[in-house]
Order: sequence, then structure tokens, then C-alpha cells
Amino acid sequence: MINHITHAGVLHVDDVVHADNRRNLLISILDFNSPHDRPDFSKFEDVLALSFKDRCEEDYGHDYYWPDQPTANFNYSLLRMANENVFSLADAVKIVDFVERWIKDPNEFNLIVHCKSGVGRSAAIAEFFGIIHNIPFSGTDPRGRFMPNCRVSRLLTKAYHNKYNHASNGSNTESVQQLDLSKRCYITS
Repeated sequence: MINHITHAGVLHVDDVVHADNRRNLLISILDFNSPHDRPDFSKFEDVLALSFKDRCEEDYGHDYYWPDQPTANFNYSLLRMANENVFSLADAVKIVDFVERWIKDPNEFNLIVHCKSGVGRSAAIAEFFGIIHNIPFSGTDPRGRFMPNCRVSRLLTKAYHNKYNHASNGSNTESVQQLDLSKRCYITS
């Protein structure tokens, strides 16, 4: 089970790794072209590494539609960078599958989610699973910034709902249906 979630900037991950390194899980998020190195994965029981930009539709105007599964051409036309992409439904499914697998584990783990600054992409993931599973979550930003990326929140909600829509296994689908993080708009940079 996951008993705490911390969202952190990539440079602060080592500060939150607990003494028992085998009790930590990591979701590592950086831009493909990030100048930062990822943390040392050997410090974690399991790691999910993803690459996507901290962008959402609200950054470009509220009426601008992005597909849930953007193509390479779409990503390039939006970001003007080769190999970079925005968060996709496929990314959300990977995150939901990763977290749900460890939620069901009988051992206790701390989940650390990092992105570049720890306030947008990682905050959205920490907030989502913290609320859905009633897990305490906190951040490491020294200025206390918390600006969850709306696209990440919306697609996590969709992936979680799709996974458990017809399940009767005691999942927390009612909380997901009542939790509408996708309408909360934060402009991220």
C-alpha cells in the first residue's frame, strides 16, 4: 500500500528519499530534452519514467482542443521540438496501472513523484491519487507553489474511470465521478 505521496522537483528527490530506500516508489517525469538528469533509480523499489512537457490546453486558450492521444505531428506543431510530447491518455494509463498495482501491495511504500519543479505535473498526480485513495500528500517547493496541470488531472480521471468503469471490485469509482479536477484551471509554465 502507498501510505504517503510527495511531489517534488527533480533536484529535491534525494531530500525526500526515506532512510529505508527499498520502501520508496518513484514516478519520474522530465521533458525529453531536459537538462537535468533523472534521480538514481537504484534507490527505489520500482520506477515509472515518463517524458512529456508541462503543457495543457489552458496554456493556449480555453477553446483549443487537444486529442487525448496526440500524434507526433500534433506534438511537433504545438511544441516545435522533435521528440517532445504533451501528456497523453496512454501516459495516464501507465500511471494509473503503476499506482494501482502498488496500492494493492500489502507492504507500505512512499510514492515520490517528480517533475522539473514539482508543482505542475507531479502535483496533479499526487493530488489525484491522494484524494481518490485518501492518502496524505505533500510537496517540497520552497515557495509552497501548487499548480496541478489540468490536462494531467483530466486524463488521469479518464484513465482511472475507464479502468474501473465496469469493475465491481471495491474500487473508488464514486470518488472519481465526484472528483472533477479537470475543470480546475491553472496556467502552468
